[in-house]
Amino acid sequence: MCEHNKQVKNKIVFSFEVICIVLANTSVFPIGSRCASHPCQNGGACYDYRSVDGYLCSCPAPYKGLHCHVHDKSCPDYQCGDRKGKILPVCKPFTNDMALDYICLCYDWNRRPFGFSFAANNCYTDELFDPSCERETGVGAIPFTNKGFYICPWISERVFIKSCPLHHVWNGTQKECVLENN
Repeated sequence: MCEHNKQVKNKIVFSFEVICIVLANTSVFPIGSRCASHPCQNGGACYDYRSVDGYLCSCPAPYKGLHCHVHDKSCPDYQCGDRKGKILPVCKPFTNDMALDYICLCYDWNRRPFGFSFAANNCYTDELFDPSCERETGVGAIPFTNKGFYICPWISERVFIKSCPLHHVWNGTQKECVLENN
């Protein structure tokens, strides 16, 4: 509930305009609004942008995506092992529309060229994978799973691990994700 400024005797009072917005569970959108069809799922708020004939969904955590339809998978900090010595394990989760659940990034700043390797489940017990990036953009298979691939952008010291979409696997010959069982 909004309150108005109160007068205080023998004191200087600064008055500011207060705008109150009341949100309800139901929304009424004008005719022609893109939000009238309620495109935002999972409690997402819809913002209509008539100037571009579109809308934007603002998604509550852990949802994201155009319609708040994608759920971030959880990935506990300890999933990839505890920090020991010079290696810092970080678990990178994927969303529920991706084939991979997570991948372990194993940071070691003494390693080159990237400073990190990748592991399936644990940076200390699994065999670590270092992508082979050549001068041109490299795209290749991850040795411990067929559900993802890596990309090395040209003229970059970065490498990206990507997941295939759900129900897809990496085809190294075609260098793309294809439907599983095809």
